[in-house]
Amino acid sequence: MARIVSARPRADAVAAYKVVLKRIIDARPSGTRHRLAIALGKNRSFISQIAQSCGHATPIPAQHLETIFEICHFTTGD
Repeated sequence: MARIVSARPRADAVAAYKVVLKRIIDARPSGTRHRLAIALGKNRSFISQIAQSCGHATPIPAQHLETIFEICHFTTGD
């Protein structure tokens, strides 16, 4: 039997992740957003859009997560 999962908890989790991503990008050296855009083959505006928790419905593509983690140097304290 298929389990029905509410979209609200998922949306809340994505929004929380985007808040962390934005905080990390903003705390890193100024070229981080640019390096991330180059590594993903995207424009810096795309990076800004995926890091916005509200106002932008742009999802974070799963295939980009490993690169985001590598470039942004996520740690357990972030």
